[in-house]
Amino acid sequence: MTFFSPFQLLWLAAIPVLLWLWRLAAAQRTVRIPSLVPFEHLMQRLARRRRQLVVNALFWLQAAAIVLLAAALARPALWQRRARTVLVVLDTSASMGAVQRGSTLWARGTRQLLARLRATRGDQVLFMTTAPVRALSPEPLRDPAQIARLVGDAKVNDLAGTLGTAAHIGRALLGGVVDRTLVVTDEPPPQPPPEGVEFLSVGTPLSNVALVGLDTQGGFCAEEPARLVASVQNFSRQPARVEVTAAQRGRALAQHEATLAAGERANVVLAVPEGTEGWLEVALRTPDDALAADNRAWVPVHRTVALPVVVRSEREAFNDLMSRWLSACQGLTWTRQGPADAAGPYLLVTDGSARPSEIEGRGSPATELAAAATLQWLDGRPARGPRPSSFEGTRAEGRGGPVLAHWLVDSGHPVGSYLGGIEVVAASLETGLPAGVSGEPVVWSVRNGQKVPVVVAGEQQGHRRVAILVDPVDSPEAMPLVVLFFNSLQWLMKRADVGRTGEPLWGALPAGPVAVERPDGRTDQLAHPGGTFHYEETTRAGLYRVAQGRTERRWGVNFLDPVESNLLERPSTWQPADSNDTAPISAPRAPRPLTDALTRLLLVLVLVEWWLYSRRRSS
Repeated sequence: MTFFSPFQLLWLAAIPVLLWLWRLAAAQRTVRIPSLVPFEHLMQRLARRRRQLVVNALFWLQAAAIVLLAAALARPALWQRRARTVLVVLDTSASMGAVQRGSTLWARGTRQLLARLRATRGDQVLFMTTAPVRALSPEPLRDPAQIARLVGDAKVNDLAGTLGTAAHIGRALLGGVVDRTLVVTDEPPPQPPPEGVEFLSVGTPLSNVALVGLDTQGGFCAEEPARLVASVQNFSRQPARVEVTAAQRGRALAQHEATLAAGERANVVLAVPEGTEGWLEVALRTPDDALAADNRAWVPVHRTVALPVVVRSEREAFNDLMSRWLSACQGLTWTRQGPADAAGPYLLVTDGSARPSEIEGRGSPATELAAAATLQWLDGRPARGPRPSSFEGTRAEGRGGPVLAHWLVDSGHPVGSYLGGIEVVAASLETGLPAGVSGEPVVWSVRNGQKVPVVVAGEQQGHRRVAILVDPVDSPEAMPLVVLFFNSLQWLMKRADVGRTGEPLWGALPAGPVAVERPDGRTDQLAHPGGTFHYEETTRAGLYRVAQGRTERRWGVNFLDPVESNLLERPSTWQPADSNDTAPISAPRAPRPLTDALTRLLLVLVLVEWWLYSRRRSS
């Protein structure tokens, strides 16, 4: 035991004062009796008894109160083992919702975790989730009931997660003082196992068939029924029979059955009846399937999807070429007027030779004159040396006329549809990425051992943009260029009503309250200050309804993640801890103050002493 204020023990000197007071009270005590005859035999011992101290229970209670008061003021403390800090990383990614023998991996993992925590009572525990990355409580918990309730309320989301990121943030929140780390996941533990980290792995290879892509086609250049193209992949070691259905309000509109070989990925075409408009739900059914989150997706079908096209360039040859290509598509309306003359949202096709304000096409949101999307070709002007680029090692070193090069096409992106994986194209292209162009490369060019992007597609705050780093005027009118042009138009014209889980919902709304109805039945009430509205809690796949007064809009959020749907070969997302993540742990023993307990005991003694004193006076 340690006294942090030992000088307060001087209060024990009050005990002699208590003895003197009791002796003085005994000497001055007077008892009136009617006769002394019965007490004559006691008169001889009167003087001796007056020299002795007469005490009772009240004296001992008062003496104990003085001792407790002095001890409490001295602040005693017992040294005991410090409570260990445990960091628990919960894998809440979609794959933890897989079902095996009637139970989900998440349920099995949480049962093992609670059993493991019951064996280490007294420790303080901080819980981190991976999808999304967040702490479930502002500070570590010790109460077993709170811990059990917190784990029971945690849910699996339709997202992908990273164990290493969650563990890194958890260690930072704890200041680096982590005695033990528990990881609940379906991923295999890394080899060799990290020191101080225990993996409660519930993963096992499971067969799963998943929707990994979704696209709408048709109704662009000609009046034809819309088609849905669903990409389905079989993540198993044996063939799987699948049935893909497109339904609207519970009524099936199209259906397709197929057999996929082990590991095969195929595109299933669903012919939607003519005149269909609105949201469609695509459902996948198969006998052997472990995960339900990747079996449904939502996509809108609009009767008119083509935006008016505005061609803007200072080069007449570019305007004539775009005019010929656009005239071949009877379903499009286009004009060569300036952006300010367009009525409503439009798609801007330019070569970059116009002024920057016209290229961006950013008008007033109130009059809806802002360009909904932009397709930018190379402007054909001479290169001006190195330009900033988000791709390292790419330089704009000038260009000449058309050159023959091999193009590598990403057929998984809609812009690369209908093109082979490798195309041989003669074109006048840029050898570097111009400034201000960012996004995802869709087509690369390989020439003289150098790989540079040719087509870059991206989206930022609802504005889609495709940059084709080819000068169409100086290039032969090859089929790949025409296909790229119309693929880009079709992708740019689609409304951004469909997104992936984890991606925010964007839109322009005036100031006021906004209600977001989620597919899990929850409604979030938000206060919007005006301008661009974004909602980031897209953790569930399904339809989201955003309402403000009488204005409402729906978004379809889909879970299309081939990596997360692959339950046969789960990769490990664990990362080793950095040296900065760990700090020296404090001493293994910590003081436990006793002042509060002594004060409560002192209060009880004082109350008992007062009760006895009052009882004796009344008797």
